[in-house]
Amino acid sequence: MSEAPTAETTLGRVRSYAFYLVVLAILAMGVVFTGELLTLLVVGFTGDGAAALGIHRLHVMAIAATVGTFLAAVAVQLYKPRQRRAAMLAALGLIVIVSVITITTGPPEIVQEVIPFLALGILAAILHPSGRNLYRLGEEYSPLLLGLTVAAAIPLLAYAVSQFTLQGIGDQHAMFGHYGDMVSVSLGLILLGAIASARIAGWRIVAWLTGLFAAYFGVLSVVFPAQTSSVGTMWGAAVVVWAVVFVAVAEYSRVASSSSLFHRPWSAGRRGA
Repeated sequence: MSEAPTAETTLGRVRSYAFYLVVLAILAMGVVFTGELLTLLVVGFTGDGAAALGIHRLHVMAIAATVGTFLAAVAVQLYKPRQRRAAMLAALGLIVIVSVITITTGPPEIVQEVIPFLALGILAAILHPSGRNLYRLGEEYSPLLLGLTVAAAIPLLAYAVSQFTLQGIGDQHAMFGHYGDMVSVSLGLILLGAIASARIAGWRIVAWLTGLFAAYFGVLSVVFPAQTSSVGTMWGAAVVVWAVVFVAVAEYSRVASSSSLFHRPWSAGRRGA
């Protein structure tokens, strides 16, 4: 009778070690295969970036932001992953969205690069120390963060539809699957906002990732208004403002005395019904 707990403990340790190995493998792949891409997050704003990227400048930098957000969500799993379940869900959701869109719209060589990250991302979710609790909602949700996410989802979905439609015109951007990449950006932002709104363990990290991701895309549109897929100066600035407000609301939501607009138990809605 006494052997069962020992066996479970050993199995749990093996699972935990396997999880960390998979996380490290994802990060190592990220450095090897996307390290140069990630440097464009900064270099892309320089003259060298303009010369190297040309008409693809905004697209490639947005792709770099998506990759960087995914890797950041994976990296935080190296420390107390059970307390950062939301980040694991964000990473899993992002790689699924990117993979589906890339398979649908991207060239074969890009698909081949994405699939290994998808496979390891799914494996990491399966091996996550939280087990089935990985998908459990938090005790509360944030009505304001959810409202901000829904408000942003309307123009983001419209933008995603327009970019997906452009993927069929066959120009240089379509050949590289860049319009599809912008669809991934739109859907990824909605996903991240929803996860942060649900206040799943580690939601605050995801709230910051949401804000940084959105703000970066907004800045790209403000700085490069003439680039293909830019939403323009006015909408770009609006995205930046939205990102700042989203993070500010998330931070204030941590205050216990804040109103039910900032954090409300899931059971409250059921009692009200």
